[in-house]
Amino acid sequence: GYQRRVHGKRIFLNLNLEMMEEDSSILTTDRIEELQGKQSTLRYGIFILVGVQSLAAYFARDNPQALQKPLIDHFELNATQYSELYTFFSLPNIIIPFFIGMLIDKWGVPFLNLSITIVLAAGQLICAFSISFESFALLLVGRTFLGIGIENISILQQYIISKHFGNFNVALFTGLNLMCCRLGNILNSAIVPRIFTLTDSLYLGFFIPAIGLVATIVAVSYTHLRAHETGRNLVCRLLLEKKKRHSA
Repeated sequence: GYQRRVHGKRIFLNLNLEMMEEDSSILTTDRIEELQGKQSTLRYGIFILVGVQSLAAYFARDNPQALQKPLIDHFELNATQYSELYTFFSLPNIIIPFFIGMLIDKWGVPFLNLSITIVLAAGQLICAFSISFESFALLLVGRTFLGIGIENISILQQYIISKHFGNFNVALFTGLNLMCCRLGNILNSAIVPRIFTLTDSLYLGFFIPAIGLVATIVAVSYTHLRAHETGRNLVCRLLLEKKKRHSA
């Protein structure tokens, strides 16, 4: 798959070079700067969405901590069973992060980012449904899915930040993304117990973080597809679109 994509990019680049020679009228300096400016806007847009994604993921991460007492009372858990919520969360990440780099090369960041975000949302929804079904085993399954998503989404986010800000304050944006993660932890501890106090609903405490994760799926995927372009490829894409319109 990776070799086919590389070959396809070479064909695409050769086609773009031919088109640039045939139609250079729109490739003025002002036009290129305008296109690169749009790409820069998309770059900051994708960082904002990555930050929102981090906040939503880490908001869900420590739900058991924010709802510790009602969770223990609901399932009649002992200390060992409660600790299993974090054991099952961490177990898959002993092995899976090792393969993430290879999966990025094979499937690409946009597809993998979308897939893992879906896994995150599914994991939190399973946790919420486990409350309704009063199934501790189902809760452990949800925490496992959540662990697979959160720990590996961090690797993808670092790749995205280094890709789009590799020559411009990459350390700053990495730090800002980490700040979003910790903000998610703080908001979970501050908001979720109050929601439970007001509603006496353990289900709602798990369901609200799932809404935040679902909301990030489409936005993160689409914006990354556009922001992932280089300035040259952005110009080339517009040239292809123009040629198609003239051929129609």
